[in-house]
Amino acid sequence: MMQLSREERMLKVESMTNIRDLGGYETQAGYYTKSHKFIRSTNPAKLTDEKIYLYNYGIRVQIDLRSDFEVEQQPSSLINYRDIEYYNVNLMKAKDLNILPKEIANYQDLAGFYIFMLEANKEQFKEVFEIFYNHPYDAIMFNCSAGKDRTGVATMLILSALDVDKATIMKDYLLSKEYIKGKYDSYL
Repeated sequence: MMQLSREERMLKVESMTNIRDLGGYETQAGYYTKSHKFIRSTNPAKLTDEKIYLYNYGIRVQIDLRSDFEVEQQPSSLINYRDIEYYNVNLMKAKDLNILPKEIANYQDLAGFYIFMLEANKEQFKEVFEIFYNHPYDAIMFNCSAGKDRTGVATMLILSALDVDKATIMKDYLLSKEYIKGKYDSYL
């Protein structure tokens, strides 16, 4: 395995703006992360024939990190598709709550929100890593809505566990801003 360019990491899926392979990142020990293993993405709700592309890419597991409400409003197109296993691990659910505490609004940047997400969802992140552990040979796509925040935190944990340096992890995170630019402007 060798280093991949950002163009080589991007998957060619028209209906998804932020979908890329985490393979080809150099680790601190000089190895490279495996491609066709961990794929971060936006919500695949609008897939049509592109499902075939993702299936042929090797995806056999989808971990949907969205809330129950989000999943209900825009279900994944990969649910019940061929032999792809679907899991929903709600990262917007802290214990029995489906809302964020008022203190989140006081954070100056997203770092506080990400810390809250990690602290409030320890069991959910453990479940995500158990799914990874139980599918050692499968390509796993994990997503939230935009593929930026919840997916970004999961990516940070994966790449950290694989011994990728912090600067590379940050560069991967910042790519999401570029890839989704303009897509959510109407929500602001």
